[in-house]
Amino acid sequence: MRRYDGHNYADIDAGIVGGQLLLAVHEVGLRTVWVGSFDAPKVKEVFPELTSYTLTAVFPIGYTDIDEPAPRHFLRKTIEELSAEL
Repeated sequence: MRRYDGHNYADIDAGIVGGQLLLAVHEVGLRTVWVGSFDAPKVKEVFPELTSYTLTAVFPIGYTDIDEPAPRHFLRKTIEELSAEL
């Protein structure tokens, strides 16, 4: 909490920790992804030790089965295609 106006920086702190976690997982040869859209009540049901926490993200961690990007990774839309979608 910022003492001047009481602003809570918990989400920003969680973001910093999450970013460092992503880097650390990659460093040891594993892979993960930041998942922000998840059923927090269900996670707390499965892991009751998390009940008193506000969950910000989950990070599934594991080994990848490929060493190259997905086939559509390099496909890009032109600026005209993007403009037409607006």
